[in-house]
Amino acid sequence: MPSLFTWIFFLLFGVLNLDGGEEKKNEEEKEEEEEKKKKKKKKKKKKKKKKKKKKKKKKKKKKKKKMMMMMMMIMTMTVMIQQSPYKKYVEVKRKNGLSCSVLVVYFRKEVGM
Repeated sequence: MPSLFTWIFFLLFGVLNLDGGEEKKNEEEKEEEEEKKKKKKKKKKKKKKKKKKKKKKKKKKKKKKKMMMMMMMIMTMTVMIQQSPYKKYVEVKRKNGLSCSVLVVYFRKEVGM
């Protein structure tokens, strides 16, 4: 038990709360509000995640299309180089003294293209 002096001190400065029930009710209400806020935040986050997943799928499709286009271009270029009668290897000397051979291909425009 606190002494009489501490009781008077608590009463004067309003530290001692005789109605403990109100404080508990306020705490319970605050906890309920916090739980509601957390649930709302979780729901909003889930919706945002779903939208992000859809966007990623679209990007993958675009990448696949680009890859297919690049592969087609490479294939057509290789066929054109193989069929071209205007090609030859040329020796090239570099600045550091090394020499390498480079394939040079000439493409002529055809009238029907």
